[in-house]
Amino acid sequence: MPDQGPQMTPPHTNGPERQATDPEKFGQQSQASKLRGAALTTVTELATGEFAERMRLDAARRVLLMVRRVGVLRDLGHDLCPLQAPPQGWLSQAAATWDPHAMTAREFVELLPPSDVDRIVDEATAWARVVRPIPAAANADHRIAWAAGA
Repeated sequence: MPDQGPQMTPPHTNGPERQATDPEKFGQQSQASKLRGAALTTVTELATGEFAERMRLDAARRVLLMVRRVGVLRDLGHDLCPLQAPPQGWLSQAAATWDPHAMTAREFVELLPPSDVDRIVDEATAWARVVRPIPAAANADHRIAWAAGA
């Protein structure tokens, strides 16, 4: 019997060579790798205390965006607080100093002193209550329905 040379794994097998080149398997591995990386990043941030800081900066960024959007709506004639004067004060001034054409809200917040970031987050609730006062209802479901516009 003549020598047939080394035996090759048929291309239809599910061996490791096939899995590494199978687009479906590769996509799953790639997705798993992304999930693993995101999980490890978050765990590391939690362990070092950086997660809380990132969440604080994200909260301040969101508040600035909300304040700017309410101002834009007001300028377009959609006043969200017709029974009162529009909210003014430090938070509105801070939002007005941010130039969204020059930098993102995230960049702006990251450049602020920590005391200003804290102040943005701390003043957000009172500012929002001027824009849309929440009725003094004991039932949380009623407040949720009211906030949703029902």
